[in-house]
Amino acid sequence: MLSTTDGLVLRVMDREDNDKFLTVLTPDRGQISVIAKGARSVHSKLLPLVQPYTYANFEIYEKNGSLGWLRGGSVIEPFYGVRNDLDNLSLAAYLAEVGMDVTGEGEPGVEILRLLLNSLYALASGLRPAWQIKGTFELRVAGFSGFMPDLEGCAECGRTVSDPMYLDVMNGHLLCAECVRMAGRVRRTEMEMEDAGEMTLLLPMSSSVTAACRYVLSARTERMFAFSLEKSERDCFSAVCENYLLHHLERGFDSLNFYKSLSQTSVTAPNRKSKTEQN
Repeated sequence: MLSTTDGLVLRVMDREDNDKFLTVLTPDRGQISVIAKGARSVHSKLLPLVQPYTYANFEIYEKNGSLGWLRGGSVIEPFYGVRNDLDNLSLAAYLAEVGMDVTGEGEPGVEILRLLLNSLYALASGLRPAWQIKGTFELRVAGFSGFMPDLEGCAECGRTVSDPMYLDVMNGHLLCAECVRMAGRVRRTEMEMEDAGEMTLLLPMSSSVTAACRYVLSARTERMFAFSLEKSERDCFSAVCENYLLHHLERGFDSLNFYKSLSQTSVTAPNRKSKTEQN
């Protein structure tokens, strides 16, 4: 049976017989696996369709539940600006790896796909800086994956304004500075965060960072980057978003480690091992 679907190429792997193996995220079927026969050849007509982070309409032949075979298609958006810059490429690899982790086969991937496409467009076009794209993506992915934090107000007293507010990462809610003080809690150091285990992990956020996080979670996808932060607050925003996602996914990412080795942005994150490192 020959079918067509729009999709984003999340991963490309070489396969024997000059073929490529694609993992594609589609809106209605989630992740699908596709073999592109002969696509390792520079003369293959499929070459434009098998590039990482390409959004395209794919023509796929499937028979009796076997893997799909790519027959043809047309590129919708190649995101050249991602592949032409090493920093952009490494960040795109991280976004795609997270996308693969939070989606599956047979599960509609509409929201994550839209989030990835908007993030890749902002990255490829230079529309927004990397720290903003990465943090916004991480926080929204956490929400779409069932880990939506409650940022309306302090979970203890309901106060909506406090400078700082504390994000209780493990429980997914806010605590105001007064309630933290009354409970005898203190801000943990970075080293203590690594060994926190089951203990409460509190991340301090200024009023501006708190407002930015609230906006990111409530904005329409096409408007999710329409906020700004002072340079002094960007590291805090980045740390909050990254910490929150990694803690709730309970894993690290090789692509993130590589991106951070290239990036000049300093982000405080828990010392979690990737799945590859754990095995």
